Amino acid sequence: MRFLGDRQLLAGDRLTMADIMVLPIVRYFLLTPEASLFDPHPRLLAWCERLRSRDSVRETEPQLARRP
Repeated sequence: MRFLGDRQLLAGDRLTMADIMVLPIVRYFLLTPEASLFDPHPRLLAWCERLRSRDSVRETEPQLARRP
């Protein structure tokens, strides 16, 4: 099974609560030493970057420092 398939968002063609709720969890996880676990999931990473390019996300995303 492929994550997202041909969709750009989690639940279809429109932004939904699913996207809004999952994005912060993925973003926080990507700041951890275990972030490489997402490497085999390029669609998930692309989904995250697509959402992060939205003005509403950029304006509200916390500025967190990456762990060394």
